[in-house]
Formats: sequence, structure tokens, C-alpha cells
Amino acid sequence: MVDFDHLDAYDRVLFLRVYSIHEENNGSLREALRMAEDAWKRVQGIPEFPLLAPSILAQLAVLHSRIGRAQRALWFLERGLQSTESLENQKVRLRRAAVLNALGRHLEADSELESLKRSGLPPTFDAELNLVRGDINWARGDTTEAVRSYTNAVKRSMAHQVTYEEFVSRLALTALLPIHEDSVGASANLGRAQSLIFDKSDRLAYRFREIGLRLRLGEYTPEHALNEYMALDGEFGQMGLLQEQGFVKLHTAELLLKLDPKRCKAVLDQLQSLCVTLQNHLFLAKEWLLLPDLRREAKRTHPELLGEQSDILEIHSLGDESLYYAGERVTIPLRRLVEVVAYFLEFKAVSLTRLLSDVFPDEKPRSAKSYFHQCRHQLKEYLPSVQIEYDREARLYRLRSQIDIVWDVAEVRAGRRQGSFGLFLPSSGNDWALMLDHGLDRFRDASRDAA
Repeated sequence: MVDFDHLDAYDRVLFLRVYSIHEENNGSLREALRMAEDAWKRVQGIPEFPLLAPSILAQLAVLHSRIGRAQRALWFLERGLQSTESLENQKVRLRRAAVLNALGRHLEADSELESLKRSGLPPTFDAELNLVRGDINWARGDTTEAVRSYTNAVKRSMAHQVTYEEFVSRLALTALLPIHEDSVGASANLGRAQSLIFDKSDRLAYRFREIGLRLRLGEYTPEHALNEYMALDGEFGQMGLLQEQGFVKLHTAELLLKLDPKRCKAVLDQLQSLCVTLQNHLFLAKEWLLLPDLRREAKRTHPELLGEQSDILEIHSLGDESLYYAGERVTIPLRRLVEVVAYFLEFKAVSLTRLLSDVFPDEKPRSAKSYFHQCRHQLKEYLPSVQIEYDREARLYRLRSQIDIVWDVAEVRAGRRQGSFGLFLPSSGNDWALMLDHGLDRFRDASRDAA
């Protein structure tokens, strides 16, 4: 037994982090989160902060993501990007892509994956990269490409002996293959997934897909499947897995649509409340594709649940400095606003001191601070779905978006924009902008060589 009170500050933080992982593996996600949050509070200000912070941030991001609080997970991941390098940084970026997808920001997630792939991601990441790509394709409605990606993820998982990615990919194939008239393949994947179960959350995830497949094959009656789903709903809720609980509720509502329409509406009401709790109306995107009848009904009675979001914010910063929303140019009367937005897209979470030094180096601090807060106000006024928010605990600012953002620099890095392009932020002579532009020279050189 460890005597916590007699540990020094460093060992207390280390103990809490390890204990958090232990509790997560035992299925106690709420306790795991409490321990990780305690570790994060205690690590502030101690000399070993740079050493310990990245692993605690990663643990907090994983836990918030598993619980379904994607916005909070994204905050920890973007904070982690600032304190990691090389391989660890690539891990954070890959996890960030998965969270962006859960928030419905599929284009950004896909762009991050392409950028990672072109940066020379180690082969050991192939399984996870294909898994996330499968999730993106599924959420966007391309089940054929999703099946291909998940199949590749299975192959890479087996090659590198990573069981979790294989387990999740096989469950995804269990759900998707029947759509393509391959129930035999679905059953085979479900059988293999059963042998890969590691903990309670795995067991529940397996059971969820098993019920759906057995119902589709006629091995379960709708009434029996309904009872199984309701029991599973309670188990996911007890573990704090709110996102998975939402998936189960959605499939429960599908059965109730024919068995008991009044109860179906009540379950959809519960789902709507859950979306508000999670601050995310888009996490159900994949499951909706499996339930076309319920989708049609929900479009009539609960349209907010569908979370349909087709509008995109485009950030032009190469040879031009402008914003476009839903194809229309957004005119905001602040000349430096595009640079401010681009700065957050590049650095994610930053302190006010660093931002003012990088973006307004020649301005008096008071004037620069005032201009920055004008940018925040104007952005919120013209584009309510995109805000620069402040985290009081960390004393950091970050860009928070409820819609997909397409940034021309990210498109170049992902290899989706080729040919010649102009200078980055041509009206800015700031060092950070010049360094970023210099980093794009290799893409300019590649375009010239190709020509």
C-alpha cells in the first residue's frame, strides 16, 4: 500500500496518473477522470512540469473522448500539441483527427490525416490511421470506402500485433458489412472481435454490435433486442460512457418506432438532452446511416438530432487574406483578423503574451490587447459557430469551431492543393508568418519539379 501523504510532489503526480490508467482499465472512468484531473492540478508549478504534463494531458484527452466530451478532449489535445515533439506529437495529432471527426469536422480530420501521412508517419501507426480514416468515411456516408479502410486497419493491426485497433475495426465491419449484403463476413468479424475483448467497455461494445447483427439475421426478435438494448443502455450509463449510451438509445428508438411510437419520441427527447450535455449534435453521424427509417422520422420530429452541417468556413491566407462562409465572402472590418485566425489554426492553444508578441510585435501592449479582443468580438458577431475562447484555468486562448474549417495552408500540407500559390499572409511581415511561409517552400519546389 502506497502512503500517499509521504510522497513528494513529483511522486504524487506520477501515482495519480498511473492510478488513473488503472481505474480506466477497470472500467471506472469517472474515478479515472477524477484522478487525472487531480494530477493535472498538482503538476502545475512543480519543476518536473515539462516532463509530466504531456502524459497527463494525453490521459485527460483520452478520458474525455471516451466519455463523449469531444470539445473538452480537443482542448487537452491542442494543449498537448504545444508540449510534445516528434513521435509523441504525431500521436496527439492522430488523436486530434479522431476527435475532430466526432465533432463533425470531417474535412479538417481528413486533412490532418493526409498531412500526417505525408510527414512520414511510422508504420506502427498504420492501423490507427486506417481506423480513423474508416471512421471519417463512415461519418461522411461513404460506407464502401469505410469498409476498405477498416479492412486495411485489420490487416495492419495483425501485422503489428495491436489488438485494440483490430477489435474496434472488426466491430465496425460487423455493423457495415450487412449493408453490403455480407452477413457472413460480419459474423466472422464479430467472432474474431470476441476473442480480442480486454475489459468491460470492450465487452459492452461487442454486445452492442452483437445485438444489432443477431436482430438483422433474425436470431433475435425486435422485442428481445429491445430488452437487450435497454439493459445495455444502463450499463453504459453506469460506466459513464455517454457517447456509447447515445448509440444504444438511437437503436432503441429505431425498434420503438414500430413497437411503441410514443416511447420512441421519449427516447429521442432523451437523446436531444444528451447532445446538449455533450455539446455535440454530430457524434451520432455514423449510427444514423444504419437506421434510415428512424432518420426519416427524426428529420420530421427532431431535426436537431441529425446534426446536418454542410456549411464550411474557408480561410484564404496564401496570396490573399479573406474568409468565406458557405461560399460567400465574409467582410469583417478588421484588417488583421485573418492573421489572428490563421495563428490559432497553426498553434492551437496560446497565451495572450505569446500571441501579442508574435502577431502584434510593434504595437503597444494595451493597443494590441484591445485589437485582439475586437477580433474576438467581431468573429463571434459575424460567425457565431466560430469563437476564440479563453480557458481561465490554463490562461490560454484557442479557436473553437462547431463547423468544418478549410485552411489553404492545411490543404497544401495535405497534398490536396498543388501548383503555384502566393505568399502566406502577404500583408504581414511578422516573424511567425515568414517562418511558416519558408516551411511551405518544399511544397512550392515539389510543384515546380512536377511541372
